[in-house]
Amino acid sequence: MKKEVNSKRIIRKVIALMVSAIFLSIMTMFGLSRFEIINRYFIILAIIFSFLISGYAILLKYIYHTRKQKYYYYQAADFIFILNCALIFIQFFFILVLFPATVYKTSMYPTLVEGDNLIVLSLGKIERERIVIVKIDKKYNIIEDGIEDQELVVKRVIAGPGDRFYFDDDGILYLNGNEINEDYLKDELGRFRKGFGLNAETEPFNMDSITYNAGIKLCEAEAECRIPDDYYFVMGDNRRHSIDSRHFGLVHKSQIMGVAKYKRNSLLDWEELE
Repeated sequence: MKKEVNSKRIIRKVIALMVSAIFLSIMTMFGLSRFEIINRYFIILAIIFSFLISGYAILLKYIYHTRKQKYYYYQAADFIFILNCALIFIQFFFILVLFPATVYKTSMYPTLVEGDNLIVLSLGKIERERIVIVKIDKKYNIIEDGIEDQELVVKRVIAGPGDRFYFDDDGILYLNGNEINEDYLKDELGRFRKGFGLNAETEPFNMDSITYNAGIKLCEAEAECRIPDDYYFVMGDNRRHSIDSRHFGLVHKSQIMGVAKYKRNSLLDWEELE
């Protein structure tokens, strides 16, 4: 049996719908979601319908509507309100808990290949050697061929705040004076992985010569160069075929959208990433 829809119920539902639409509008206008999880145009369409349906409530006061018409109007408002709540919940869940990501390009090959599906922890701890999702930002990075502003890329953290590092002629990483064995770059015999479109051996370089932010050098020749607070140096595992911090510079912690925790091979088969 249909529950009677009176004016008070309609007003309460319209107010709730308006509040949800305003909240979605604020999230969209000010980019509170940090990156586009749900298609922006779908959200805008939901906002437009919310305001149109809410505005129609004015006509209920001046134009006669039957009980059936009021009931259908209430159901439409309720449906859009539930949709808005679902959009808000999904946005916050992905921001605060985890979100899915798909690998494009081959900069992380062979650790990750194009088309791999990742489960990313939104607030995962950023540590050296962890695989992270980075949002390129012209505020911090140099935008050049092969990379776009606001693009999401998958990279590995090589060094963080306060670190100093270099790669020697054999492609070995030295971090704060200690040799680091990057096992994830090597085969069963301990050799850097190489093949068609793959070369995991890093060309030698010293961070003093390349560490910059938005084109501004952060290291002076007369001073010891260390990565500043809140910044990270990231690289792809396919070292000779990766556009990374060697090209676009350091990334700020606010650019790191999350830490990749699992590679999802199927619905129930999740492989933990190292």
